[in-house]
Amino acid sequence: MKGAFNDIILEESAGIVGRLAPAITPCHGKLVAVDIDVSPFDNSKTKKEGVSWTYKGFDGYAPIFGYVGEEGYLANLELRPGSEHCQKGTEAFLRRTLRYARLMSQATFLVRMDAGNDSVSNIKVCREEKAHYIIKRNLRQETPEEWLEIARECGELQEPRPGKQVWMGERYIQRPEIEEPLRMVFCVTLRTMEADGQALLIPRIEVETYWTSLNDDVATVVELYRARGTSEQFHSELKTDLDLERLPSGKFQTNELVLLLGMVAYNLLRLIGQESLREADAPCSEAGFTAPVAQRDAGPGLSVMSLGEACTPLDAVLRTELPLAQDMAAGIPSIRADLRSNNTASLYHEVGRH
Repeated sequence: MKGAFNDIILEESAGIVGRLAPAITPCHGKLVAVDIDVSPFDNSKTKKEGVSWTYKGFDGYAPIFGYVGEEGYLANLELRPGSEHCQKGTEAFLRRTLRYARLMSQATFLVRMDAGNDSVSNIKVCREEKAHYIIKRNLRQETPEEWLEIARECGELQEPRPGKQVWMGERYIQRPEIEEPLRMVFCVTLRTMEADGQALLIPRIEVETYWTSLNDDVATVVELYRARGTSEQFHSELKTDLDLERLPSGKFQTNELVLLLGMVAYNLLRLIGQESLREADAPCSEAGFTAPVAQRDAGPGLSVMSLGEACTPLDAVLRTELPLAQDMAAGIPSIRADLRSNNTASLYHEVGRH
């Protein structure tokens, strides 16, 4: 049973982002990403309500999240028991997420979901809500060997290095629940040698297949889905930087309320960091950073600012130790001074003090 304040908190949080966010950066053209993903919370050795065995191999919860834009604003979340299947209730969750996302941006959305959410019901929601989608397929009974034969027959071969062959292609599949055929793209990789030159005794076949509504070429669709991995960094910030993984109460609804309030704090930190980057004394102009005006240049380790060519020694700290430090540092003047002087040693103490 949902708490009485859940919808109010979600709507207000989305409204704050919609009113105050300097920009919500598209992931491709004018399409803004909406990434839906489950990330188990480890609450082992507790007797909290709803804690049960997760697919990660520990007792905990299995909350589902919906992030919007390259900045990773959190539009929706739902605390779930650990043993609950990731697709249960996701159709309704996706519909609500798109509703809250529209309070943040009026752009056209691109929904990205992993193989656990390979369901026609999700595709139907996207079509009804006029959102594009890339949903990774669950291969189920399909074998890699079967897909290798299909790829060789109708895919386009690339050989990026010796010992690695990649086939990309597309097929159109008729599903009884939907009138017109659905576009499915595939990427099949055959490895006979590792990148370091080590030959493999048994060739390794890797298969990626996706449902998509996009008309872009196959390589673009595959790369757009892979870029979804950035959401794993957002999970990490919620769990570690905001210390929300081990929820405090024995009551399920109380923990859900705590997580929702944590979402508000998370979005406020995002807004503070993004707004501070627009100031004349922002670190991006003096410490070798560049703001992600069009898109994020660097890898998933950088959540708000991307590193330009003139990187400082702070690079390693931001990538591996302080995932949310960019948001915090941009809004704290004393940390700005450390950024300008590359004083990474004192950064930890400043973050702790504030």
